[in-house]
Amino acid sequence: NSILSQDIRSIRREDIQRLIDELSTSRKLSIDSVRSYYTYSKLLFNFSIQRGYSTENPMATMKKPEKAEELPDQILSLKQIQEILRVAHEDPIHRELLPVVAIQLFAGLRSSEALKLDWSEIKWDSGHIHVLGKKSKSRKNRYVTIQPVLLQWLESYRQEIGKVAPTGYHERIKSLRKAAGITEWPRNAFRHTFASNHAGHFKDTALTSSELGHACADTLFKHYRSLVSSEDARRYWDLKPSV
Repeated sequence: NSILSQDIRSIRREDIQRLIDELSTSRKLSIDSVRSYYTYSKLLFNFSIQRGYSTENPMATMKKPEKAEELPDQILSLKQIQEILRVAHEDPIHRELLPVVAIQLFAGLRSSEALKLDWSEIKWDSGHIHVLGKKSKSRKNRYVTIQPVLLQWLESYRQEIGKVAPTGYHERIKSLRKAAGITEWPRNAFRHTFASNHAGHFKDTALTSSELGHACADTLFKHYRSLVSSEDARRYWDLKPSV
């Protein structure tokens, strides 16, 4: 018989466990949905006890279904980065994209921040990019370091004022990816690639988190910890223009 038709006083731990197993296998619910079902069911039994409908909670000794450890988001390979930069730098059709691409790759700005960035917010003298709070997801101001490799990519494109990103960015970046021969594009590819290589090279999670605009390192460990060897990270920060 279905557990839903049982008297609440007759429901046992085994009945709940059997239903949870069914939800996650036969009905193929996501682990988040199953965990929510667990939480609300436990609350229901506690409510039943409070109202005198039952005397014990059959879920009292049950453990909440655990989420599998999430895999870090994928990042671009060195070869893919080299090709993107090469095509953007050498092909007149894509040259306007080079500054905003380089800023995302070597300063880790969110795409939304990079698209709102003005050349006047790049502080050449102090060596920082000023990400204004009103343009940031966190709504907080932050200063991001202009690494030497980024400075070299920007030097020949440098302007004093105006939007860094060209109009039609999203369609143009798709065209750039196609020209670079990249068919699989990881989510938030530029920012995650920056974060993993920054952490792999500088070995300072607090610094990497600060550059990304995170209040703590938890987000870094959850999303941006794709493993990058020290040698690959060193090569990443040495991807300077060849011409």
